[in-house]
Amino acid sequence: MAAADDRSKGVLVLGVDPESEDRYSHISSKVSSGHFIDADSHGVLLGEGLASYLKLNVGDEIILYGQGYRGQTAAGLYTVKGLLHFPVKALDNQMVYMPIKLAQELYSTGNQVTSWVLHTDSLEHVATVETKLKYHYQDQLRVRDWQDLSPEMAQQIAMDRAGGIFLIYILYGIVGFGLFATVMMMTLERQREFGVMLATAWYDVNYWGCYSLSRRSFVF
Repeated sequence: MAAADDRSKGVLVLGVDPESEDRYSHISSKVSSGHFIDADSHGVLLGEGLASYLKLNVGDEIILYGQGYRGQTAAGLYTVKGLLHFPVKALDNQMVYMPIKLAQELYSTGNQVTSWVLHTDSLEHVATVETKLKYHYQDQLRVRDWQDLSPEMAQQIAMDRAGGIFLIYILYGIVGFGLFATVMMMTLERQREFGVMLATAWYDVNYWGCYSLSRRSFVF
């Protein structure tokens, strides 16, 4: 829960390593005002929609309430270091970023983390990395790929691919019919010309054939 003055709102708090997170998601490029946080910062980043609802700006203070790792109350007062602009309204209206050390202190988790995000150079390597991690950690950790974490996105990507293939086939059909119609029109328009050419060719074959036969008879 985030609060400022007489307003409050449920939020999603992410404790991250700022440098690693920026290399992975380029979050610093979404900073619309203020500055990006560093690992030792005592401030947080808010989505523009959330800041607008709470009537906060860069330099103001925000209170975060929650539940700690062992059930105790988690509460802290933090300075807004910057505002983030997300094209997705759901994120823009509830996202709070803070350094992971600050989040561990807020929720009393010590050096523990809730999740590690691993990024591969290619999607083809995801299955291999997932298999190796599951084999290495056995039942100690739960390993999940991006399709398991975000099935809606996986379905959207599959639908986009199917839609793209369908549109390609439609485009090929339109181009094919266009070429077929063009060739047919060119053929029909020159039908008389082809008829004359065929008649001329038939006349030449018969004429020169008869002339050759008569000449042979004469010489013989």
